Amino acid sequence: MKTISTLLLVLLATLIMQAQSFETQTKAIAERIDSITQAERLALKKAVEKIDAQLEKGEINHQKANEEKNRIADYHAERIENQVNAEKEKLDLLIANRVENQIYSTENDTVDGDSIVIKIKKNKNVSEKRTTSQLVFGIGLNMLQGDEGGLGDHMKGWQSKFVELGVTWNTRLSRESNLFHVKYGPSLVWNSLSPEDNLIFTPLEDQTVLLPSDIDFKRNRFRNLYANFALHFELDFSPMKRNDSGEKIFRSHEGFRLGFGGFTGVLMNSKNKFKYHEGVRKVVAEIKDNYNVNNFNYGLSGYLGYKQFSLYAKYDLQPMFENNPVDENLLSLGVRWDFN
Repeated sequence: MKTISTLLLVLLATLIMQAQSFETQTKAIAERIDSITQAERLALKKAVEKIDAQLEKGEINHQKANEEKNRIADYHAERIENQVNAEKEKLDLLIANRVENQIYSTENDTVDGDSIVIKIKKNKNVSEKRTTSQLVFGIGLNMLQGDEGGLGDHMKGWQSKFVELGVTWNTRLSRESNLFHVKYGPSLVWNSLSPEDNLIFTPLEDQTVLLPSDIDFKRNRFRNLYANFALHFELDFSPMKRNDSGEKIFRSHEGFRLGFGGFTGVLMNSKNKFKYHEGVRKVVAEIKDNYNVNNFNYGLSGYLGYKQFSLYAKYDLQPMFENNPVDENLLSLGVRWDFN
């Protein structure tokens, strides 16, 4: 179990490092685009200064000078466009809107010795790749659901929480429609339950019970850490757009979204975490143990949202504890962000 947990942590860390490396590469391409533009502008400025020098010496007249300025402005604009387009081909379409600036023409009627204008146009007429990736963050409340007499009857609802952090891939299923997607990926989930009345989760032989404590806890949480893998079918109602040629442009996470599916997970560790005071001294402690929590977990999950933000729900089909007389399953309600 420890080996599996370590491998899952390494996998998640690798994915995050890859995302960071991707950002570094795209930043370098953007810097090269800036460098190309600045170099061509400098060359254009020197050429204009040379023409002005010829005009002052009487080697050419004003009409010829303006014609030459327009010609070299067009020449350098074309060079910028060709070089920038070559760089843009290296970029992943996930960040196309950040760097797809093409310089496409010069404003000939305003070229003079003091002013050279190069127009910049942002190209949004590009679809995403059929598979994109997102960083997922979720947070919300936990409720332990079961028959009366279970441990869930003694939980503090507003202090029992979950936090989820993961990476997903989102694949558009159709070449001609943006509606149907499949979303999948790993995550780490921290599920905590906070008992009331200073009760403590305690393993007792093959069961887990709540026992009273004489300590007045400021914080008392029972936490389970899972490595999960989720699969959702998603309906993405992002508005359909068309480019100037009438071709469809597909982009995700720009409208309402509905996802439904499930997850499976592996328990990585269980612990009790406490905070309390002994006189004037603040004590923070934790106890790791085998709390008879099921090592494997699976359940249903879904979300409904707009753009990157969603309302989020999960329900564990596997009871939390292996041998307790009352089967209790975790229900989680909260919000999540899919940073596209």
